[in-house]
Amino acid sequence: MSPLSTLWRRRPADLHPLDGEWLSPAREAMQREAHVSTLASARFEELVAVGRSGSEFTVLVHGTHLRGILWHGVSASVLAPESFDAIDRLARHALALSTRYSSIVAERSIAMHMWQVMREGMPREREVRGHQPLLEYSAGQTSEPTPTTVVAAKPRDLPRVFPASVAMFREEVGTDPCRGDGGRGYRARVEHLLHEGRTYIACDGERVVFKADLGAFFGGVGQIHGVWIDPVYRGRGLAAPFMRETAELIRRDHAPRVTLYVNSFNTRARRAYERAGFIPIGELATVLY
Repeated sequence: MSPLSTLWRRRPADLHPLDGEWLSPAREAMQREAHVSTLASARFEELVAVGRSGSEFTVLVHGTHLRGILWHGVSASVLAPESFDAIDRLARHALALSTRYSSIVAERSIAMHMWQVMREGMPREREVRGHQPLLEYSAGQTSEPTPTTVVAAKPRDLPRVFPASVAMFREEVGTDPCRGDGGRGYRARVEHLLHEGRTYIACDGERVVFKADLGAFFGGVGQIHGVWIDPVYRGRGLAAPFMRETAELIRRDHAPRVTLYVNSFNTRARRAYERAGFIPIGELATVLY
């Protein structure tokens, strides 16, 4: 018997794998906060489609009442908790699962509480990004002209998109996605986004000078990830118009609401997003391991 199955046999009665009767109430709870937990909710839908939602999601319940949802996949996150006690319970369960999380990511107060609960049983954190403004695109917030240079990249663009994606990952996350498996896993992720029409680029000739991905979408909310501009082209005022056009394309092709989150210390990016028409709607936090 596997350690995971043993743990589930001994689990408290108010903790359940997220499947069966809990699918509908969990989806409704995620829908109410789709703008905050887009990434986790999108992963939930992926797993529901293949009948495996219980492998990465757990619910805390009281009778027929849903008290909170835990995502224990590549990241740890608590969704729709009814109280800090619910966050505490789910964070302790995340720790008991002994999963190697790359991060804790959630609405700021939730993420910070999870971190305090879990930190004694986790490796030393690599970085704490405690203030990440959550922004939503609001059309009509700027009068700057929009170029017609951003397009949805095609699968044939992989040879030039992949290096840009790797450069973005190294700069933003601080680790190398090609380490370990030579980049095969990350390359598969980049290919998937290209096949789904979820990577947007602007080029100077054959050179990719801007890239952004629709990293996740759920409940009518699309969240932009992986924004990158070639260092040679930075400082030219290109970020705002590129981001504005990317948001418009996502609204046209995928989701009516477009969000992103940004590190509070990245003042240049925050100014560009403001010029592009993104307005604050909340705050997230990320603890990286």
